[in-house]
Amino acid sequence: MLPMEMHIGDRFTDHDFEWEVVTHPAVLHGGKSLRARIQRPELPESEREMIWPAHVRVDIRRGPGVAG
Repeated sequence: MLPMEMHIGDRFTDHDFEWEVVTHPAVLHGGKSLRARIQRPELPESEREMIWPAHVRVDIRRGPGVAG
């Protein structure tokens, strides 16, 4: 899916770690990039910002209780 289709609670794997989206993606640079806060599930101290090019597909798993 494209980053603009992400929802809070969605999860993805990056560098062998599972990450969870904790904010709705925000559009940057006229829609060419998207930014969201992510964290490792159950580890709030791991929270960081992630920026994706808008055209790059991300392999997302819906978190529990997230419709979509």
